[in-house]
Amino acid sequence: MYTLWTEVYTQQTKTFIRNFAKWMISIEKVHFDKMGSLTLTENGDVTVGPFIERRTTIDVAPYFLGPFNTAKEGYLAIIDVRLEQTLNRARYKPSRELLHYLVLLEVRHLVQNCCPELDVGPWYIRHNDDDTNFVRVTSEGSITGVIDWKWATLTSKGAAFAAPFCFPDDKYSEGVNALGVRELALIEAYRELDRNDLAELVRTGRKFHRLFNVLFHECVTLTTLNALRRAFLGMPDGKQGLPQTLKEWIQVAKQNYADDENLPVMLKRSDDFVKNSKQAGTYSEHWGLR
Repeated sequence: MYTLWTEVYTQQTKTFIRNFAKWMISIEKVHFDKMGSLTLTENGDVTVGPFIERRTTIDVAPYFLGPFNTAKEGYLAIIDVRLEQTLNRARYKPSRELLHYLVLLEVRHLVQNCCPELDVGPWYIRHNDDDTNFVRVTSEGSITGVIDWKWATLTSKGAAFAAPFCFPDDKYSEGVNALGVRELALIEAYRELDRNDLAELVRTGRKFHRLFNVLFHECVTLTTLNALRRAFLGMPDGKQGLPQTLKEWIQVAKQNYADDENLPVMLKRSDDFVKNSKQAGTYSEHWGLR
């Protein structure tokens, strides 16, 4: 299965992608009225429980948040808890606190204001572990099984039907949001199956890849942050109009979120860290604290 993502695009890959599109259409009928993760009741019935994360947002019982009425409500709840943890010195190293606090404010703004589909149910299943080896495929490209569902969650239809995380090509890691050949093939497959609506969700799904990278994988670099903003705002690839260094990104974020009531606390704490840390020069230069 792994070679489908690393080798040159072949007819086998195209056949698999078409079969994958058919499979996604088949699970479209499974949806729920809450956002969270599926669990079983004491009677063995399937129900929506809390939102399961690989790294739990809270480290005391019940450990997970939710379920939620909307995906936006869920994401904002997770962000707000992390903001509070950061303010309480309970999540990040001192050298990274200001950066991550500003990143959380950025993600919160984008989720709150730039993604209206997160308010609209019902809520669909997203595998969330679809990196390379979650599908079993024959040499002809037929799907024989989909495995490793332990991190699956319910989310908006746009997020659920965005291409799997293994579909973007190598340029994705360089911050490029343009769709790769496998994503374009998935769009074509949906259109051939008379599902232009699902094709459109793949076309516009990059913002959800970037959201998961930054919020849940906590992959925070200048590249991922600029790509996140471009994806949510529908901006073309390129560096024009965006920060060119992490230090510049931090300065812009300070201005953008100057109205946050707790930002002055974080700024003072950052200044104190730079003044007092034995490694202040190294940290301040790397994280743009000065």
